[in-house]
Amino acid sequence: MSEHISSATVRPKALKFTHQPLNRPSKDLRLLKVLPKLREGRIQIQMWNFAIDSSAMDYQSSHRWLSYTWNPSEDLYEIRLNGKSLQVRRNLHEFLRRAAKLLSSRVLWIAALCIDQQNVYEKNIQVVRMGKIYRNAHEVFVWLGMDPALLPLARFMSTGPDKPHADSQDAIKASYAAF
Repeated sequence: MSEHISSATVRPKALKFTHQPLNRPSKDLRLLKVLPKLREGRIQIQMWNFAIDSSAMDYQSSHRWLSYTWNPSEDLYEIRLNGKSLQVRRNLHEFLRRAAKLLSSRVLWIAALCIDQQNVYEKNIQVVRMGKIYRNAHEVFVWLGMDPALLPLARFMSTGPDKPHADSQDAIKASYAAF
């Protein structure tokens, strides 16, 4: 069963997901886990608000942050977030499918999901915090997508510029141009 949204697909109407407000958008954030099992053919995600205070800074050591490329919004897939329907872009959907298999026990922060994209006030505050969030992360996952043209760049990024590379400089440059 495909999860891609199309006009020909008929399904029972699921409730639309809405974010629970953050008590302190300048300090708190939302975290999530991708659950290992699909439900009704959909990726399942559990999300919760996380209050940060000076004694709770250990959240940085146990959470992973995702940075990924966004793609056109007309390519949407349905997921279930806290049991409710939400549409995400293809590239994020591909990451979530892999996360369900490989990272289901990990707590994640994904801006497109953890920031209420419909709330301009919250989004403005949270986006300003992103630099600090990434700087203090225990681990950051970079997801470039499934395009084979990006593989040389992904390999280069994962090893760094000072390590030997299986790909030629020309292949890395071409991959960067494709990115």
